[in-house]
Amino acid sequence: MEIDIRKKYEVSAKKIKNPKGGLDHLAVLVFQLIDGKKVEIGEYRRNYPDLFNTFVPFTYDDKDYALYSPDYTCTRVMELPSCKDLGGEKPSKDGFCPVDFHIPLLRRVSFPDSDDKSKTLDCWLADDKCFDEDKLKGASSRGFIRSADIGFVAGCYWGEDRLWKIQLLNISHPAYGIIEREEKFGYIELPRGMMLKNAIDMSNWEPTLQIIGIARVSWQDLKQKPVEQKPF
Repeated sequence: MEIDIRKKYEVSAKKIKNPKGGLDHLAVLVFQLIDGKKVEIGEYRRNYPDLFNTFVPFTYDDKDYALYSPDYTCTRVMELPSCKDLGGEKPSKDGFCPVDFHIPLLRRVSFPDSDDKSKTLDCWLADDKCFDEDKLKGASSRGFIRSADIGFVAGCYWGEDRLWKIQLLNISHPAYGIIEREEKFGYIELPRGMMLKNAIDMSNWEPTLQIIGIARVSWQDLKQKPVEQKPF
């Protein structure tokens, strides 16, 4: 049975007083699930009193990593299980403050072609569906579950507002601590109260057709005159 990387590691946080005054900090303990038991493997400090969802483990080339945010204005890469900081964004007073990370899980699955039994049809499952036996029933082959080489981050620029915007992350070189963040989608806002992972739909994704769905807020002015709909 394959291990869900999202459950292989977890963190717990405890507030500590900022010795310089101002916002409290966090002492964040990192745990690994070993033989069914949680084992503490490391610790880091975060200079903000709320952890949000800023520790998300993933795999790349059979090695474990995590996106994390020791400084609230940056996204960085941690090596696991060593908990070594590999690099990433540097703290900035104008930085993008992450509050939620999501890295999709992907699995390639093949099924017999109903019209030609000598052929197979490939499809891609994402996230929880990778482990869903109902979705896997009848498959002629099951690929390994892997993390995507893209991720998503929700957050805001420091001092701007508290509306979480969604941006794209390129995490295809984690061993070198390289992260590329891009406003790929323009200004789009995560619906309030929704986790980022629930806002991302990978059901139409495949390597040659990289289409995703994103749930977003669309604000409408009820006093505005309706737009005239013209027939084709």
